[in-house]
Amino acid sequence: MSIPKIYGFNKTSEAGVKVFAPSVFIQGCNLQCPFCFNSVLAKSQMKKEDEVPLSKVDNFIKDHKPEMIMISGGEPLMLKNLEDLVDHFRIQRLKIGLSTHGIFSDRLFDLLPKLDYVALDVKSSNHETYKFLDLINDNNSFAKVKTSHQYIRDHKAMMGYKFDYEVRTTLYPPYVNMQTIHDLGQIMNKKERWVLQQYRPTKKLYDMKVTKGVEPYDWDTLQEMLAVARTYTKEAHLRYV
Repeated sequence: MSIPKIYGFNKTSEAGVKVFAPSVFIQGCNLQCPFCFNSVLAKSQMKKEDEVPLSKVDNFIKDHKPEMIMISGGEPLMLKNLEDLVDHFRIQRLKIGLSTHGIFSDRLFDLLPKLDYVALDVKSSNHETYKFLDLINDNNSFAKVKTSHQYIRDHKAMMGYKFDYEVRTTLYPPYVNMQTIHDLGQIMNKKERWVLQQYRPTKKLYDMKVTKGVEPYDWDTLQEMLAVARTYTKEAHLRYV
């Protein structure tokens, strides 16, 4: 067993998770999303001294008894040995949640039987946008995201209340507009939870030059986008507003 190194640990639950579920963070991502606020992790800039000992996480679990642990990043599924970390936590009888962009659909498919919750982060409806963002050449990224979406949907249909998920889309204006909401709505069903996340222009984004001058959508536009999203699924919601 070769357990991936952990480079971040959040002792509180992330948005969208309905149970007490601290998060561990894995380093590295194949996407260069300019609006990413986990840029240090995404760019693999954490050093050995930044590593969080697994024993620290285990001790927290023992003392506070969370119901679930979230595995986030970066992009956890970049790591071929991610399953070893999942198994480590499952032995402690924890439910497992995963945040992913869904491009490594084959790895997600293999891991789904061991997961209790997935947050699928869909960046855009545009193949060319994904092609630009993905550092892996000819990865056919958006098609793989849609495949992951279908895998997750099928798993939910099979597992029922034992498994849950949400689709997330950050409303970054250069990549997501009203037409994008219509386009993504076409692949949603009427009962899927779809969270439209406000773009947050913080001081430590992945590419501050690219995001310079990009303003978040105003409240009225957010409401219009939400209204459009709700024509495709009744479970559309806003976050970070």
